[in-house]
Amino acid sequence: DDTRRDTVVTALEMATETRNQNHDPVRDESCLTLQTESPWRCDLASYVLANHITSSPLFVRMDLGDPTIARPYIGIGYSAAEFAAAVRTGLLAASGGSSIESPSVPPSVFAPACGNHVALFSSDVYFNTTIGDGASSQSLNDAMGTANNGTQVVLVDTFPPTLSTCSN
Repeated sequence: DDTRRDTVVTALEMATETRNQNHDPVRDESCLTLQTESPWRCDLASYVLANHITSSPLFVRMDLGDPTIARPYIGIGYSAAEFAAAVRTGLLAASGGSSIESPSVPPSVFAPACGNHVALFSSDVYFNTTIGDGASSQSLNDAMGTANNGTQVVLVDTFPPTLSTCSN
C-alpha cells in the first residue's frame, strides 16, 4: 500500500526492459524460471542473493547507511532509516538461508552502519571498520578470514549503529 514502492517497481521494470533491448544481460536462470510474472526481480542483486544462490560461498559487505545506494530511494521519499531497515532485513534473510530455493551455502554478511559507500580497498573505511560488542568485534579482514576458513559470518548492525566502530 506504499506509493513509493510502486515508483521503485516501475523504475525497475523500465530498467529491465532497457537492459533486454540494449544487450543480453546475464541473469540467474533459476530466478527467471520462477519469476515469470516479475522478471525485473532477477535484476536485483539483493533479491537474487536472498532467494536464488544455492551453492556459491559468498561474502557480502554492505553498509546499511550507504548514501550512494540509498540516494534514489531517499529521492522518492524513503528515509535513511527505512532504507537501512530494508537492507538489514534482506541481508539477514539471505544469511539465514530462508529463501525460495533453500541455499546449501548461505552467504556471510558484514554490514556496518557507518554511512559510507565503500569500494574494495578504499582506505581506513574499508580496513578499520569493525562490528561487534567490544571483545568480540571483528574487522572486515577478520570476518573474511573466518568465512574463508569455512565458518559463516553474520555481522549486521542496526541503524543508527549500535555495534559498529566506524573509521571515517
